[in-house]
Amino acid sequence: MPDFHDQVLGKVIVSRGRSSKYVRLGVTPAGDIKVSAPLFTPMYFIKNFVKKSRNELGQMVKQYRTNYTADSQIGKSHQLVISDTDDTSKVTYKKPNILVNINHSDDILDDDIQSDIRQSVIKALRTESKAYLPRRVEHIARTYGFQYERLRFSHAKSRWGSCSSDGTISLNIALMKLPFELIDYVIIHELVHTRYLNHSADFWELVHNCDAHYKTHRKTLKNYSPHI
Repeated sequence: MPDFHDQVLGKVIVSRGRSSKYVRLGVTPAGDIKVSAPLFTPMYFIKNFVKKSRNELGQMVKQYRTNYTADSQIGKSHQLVISDTDDTSKVTYKKPNILVNINHSDDILDDDIQSDIRQSVIKALRTESKAYLPRRVEHIARTYGFQYERLRFSHAKSRWGSCSSDGTISLNIALMKLPFELIDYVIIHELVHTRYLNHSADFWELVHNCDAHYKTHRKTLKNYSPHI
């Protein structure tokens, strides 16, 4: 996929395909601008389209992007470690740290540096998710008698989890940003969907049977965002 750098918005990812009939703008789960366009749309047209839409895109980016700064805690066991360097700025993921070496002339809030940090954050959260969530899902399912087909990890920008009609549960790696009790609530919510693919009274009654404080957890969850 080609991409380019907009002097105001930073990284812009371009996806051109036969299935696209119009030029559409959006923000990826990683916080980058994405343009979907018909296959033979000229790049100069796409760049001009983005330039004319900077105000709109700027608002979208503010909604979706997290800015990472000194000593930010990442998930449950990773830390952002920042140091100065005379060399080119560089971001390295070295468990349990995300190492950010910043050249004296650069700013950690620069779009390119934040984008590189975000990619490492995604790797860190995926690592934590694979280590923790399968065991936790299995434990809760066994405790309350649920069965599910399989577990997969997602990186959606608007959903903490989902459950398909075949019993496949998808959990957002951003769950590792949440307190443990909210992670359990999301897991219970999706396991209950293996029996009720709706939000009926029966659904919520079963959620309550598994999590007596689900109303509080559901309300508290609204204070968090799955964006990375």
